[in-house]
Amino acid sequence: MNIFIINKKKLHIYILIFIVLLGFLLRIYNIKDNFFFAYDQARDAQRIQEIARGKDFKLLGPETDIPGLFHGPLFYYLLLPIYVFSSFDPNGAAIFFILFDLLGIFLMYVFGKRMTNNKTIGLIAALLWAISYQQLNFARFISNVSLLSVFSLIFFYGTFLFFVQKKQFGLVITSIGLALSIHANFICIYFILLLVLFYFIYKPSFKKQYCFYAATIVCILLSPFVLSEIKRQFLGLKTIFTFFSNDSHSSFQPADNIIKFTDRLNDSITYNFSLFPKWINIAWFSFMGFFIYRFSREKKLIIFLLLWIFSTAPLFIFNSGILNSPSLNGITTGGMILIVAITIYSIGKSSRAIVIPGIILFLILISNILLLKNDSFIPIRLFAYQNSTFKRVKEIVSYTYSRSQNKQFGICSVSNPLFINTLWSFAYSNIKKKINSLPYWTGPKQVLNINRLPYLREASKQIETIFLIIEPNGGIPHYAQSATQYLLDKQTILKEQKKFGDFIVEERILLNPEAVSLKQIKESKNLDLIISHEPRFSCYVTD
Repeated sequence: MNIFIINKKKLHIYILIFIVLLGFLLRIYNIKDNFFFAYDQARDAQRIQEIARGKDFKLLGPETDIPGLFHGPLFYYLLLPIYVFSSFDPNGAAIFFILFDLLGIFLMYVFGKRMTNNKTIGLIAALLWAISYQQLNFARFISNVSLLSVFSLIFFYGTFLFFVQKKQFGLVITSIGLALSIHANFICIYFILLLVLFYFIYKPSFKKQYCFYAATIVCILLSPFVLSEIKRQFLGLKTIFTFFSNDSHSSFQPADNIIKFTDRLNDSITYNFSLFPKWINIAWFSFMGFFIYRFSREKKLIIFLLLWIFSTAPLFIFNSGILNSPSLNGITTGGMILIVAITIYSIGKSSRAIVIPGIILFLILISNILLLKNDSFIPIRLFAYQNSTFKRVKEIVSYTYSRSQNKQFGICSVSNPLFINTLWSFAYSNIKKKINSLPYWTGPKQVLNINRLPYLREASKQIETIFLIIEPNGGIPHYAQSATQYLLDKQTILKEQKKFGDFIVEERILLNPEAVSLKQIKESKNLDLIISHEPRFSCYVTD
């Protein structure tokens, strides 16, 4: 009997462990090489290599979409031991992000339990995080923004403890979450304004001891930003000032701003719960918010959750590429899940029928699994501007070596972004092959990032075979592929063309000078004009 009582008391722990295992299985299934890997991922991996080799320690992280502003370098240093241990195999980084996202399950359980003093609500919140299609996408996205959902959860947990429950140690947790969130995404600097708003609403008291702890933590964690600003003569601050003083960056059009925000909110609701069709999720969510507000005695709690969910709305006043990215959804996910968890529990309690919450949770689980099935259990759709997986990249590398038959060859690409070979520089220099040399890069000189491939001008003899790799072209000019192929048609003959998902690889053989003059080329005045203004479309740069 005593054993039975102990097990019953620990039942919530066993359920939480089961939820973690379920979340892990959903994230790890079919993971090998099946994750998004494109320019950003290769760029960051090469920069981490430079740190590992002791050549270039970073004070700045990845670029933002605003020139001159950068995210924090914490992302690089978190991945540094992972990449070193895995010999710079991106699969190691993908597994790291899966394990990192699982931390959200524990945080949601603690948050839900602390907020409502109810373990069941904590477990429901943990389950919703575990099966969220949106979080499954975050868990497979090797990017600094994937850290944001967990880091922002820490921030809001601290603010709840400090402002709502008046716990002084919450201020320390808030400071940790604030600094980490800014590292993950610089746009989270706006959290400071949220803290001011929370202060005027909840009127907390401050103890000097905890204020000192919080300030010290923020100063230490954000010190790379300060040092980089000093080193760059405060270029970041000047950039921020220019951005806000430029009228073209603001968009005071209330109707358009509301539409943009509700579309983003609707996407997040859809991909976190997926219970109903997208077009009625806003109505469904509004009903849940009203239901909780009407029947809950904790009005301060409801205000906190609603402020959390709508906290990103003011950002849509400005024109910035980050607003088009689902990465912002990570900020509000925790608040949404908590509202849904409380609502599901309240429905069961008011109806006195535990089967109803069970049915709702089962339907959410099934609908999210169906979304995974539609993606062939490769959840990258929310963040992938192009269908580029590491599996496809490896297949292209293997194909080019196989077709070259151990002879030296060159590669060129219609890349995304244009004229940058970072993806192939990393791929060819890190994917291990039984070869003696790397292929030559036959395109323009690389100035933005490190190029680990020898240039064609360094070749000791003529390179006869060249492979043109055409990347998925979303976001680049439509004429880029045509201009590159047009020039190559004057210098080479096409031997084979093969598709690898959305990639196209062309094997081309260099013509003799005499043959070039005899080759019939369909001239294009439009392409000649484009090429005359942009010579980097050439795939045979020898000088």
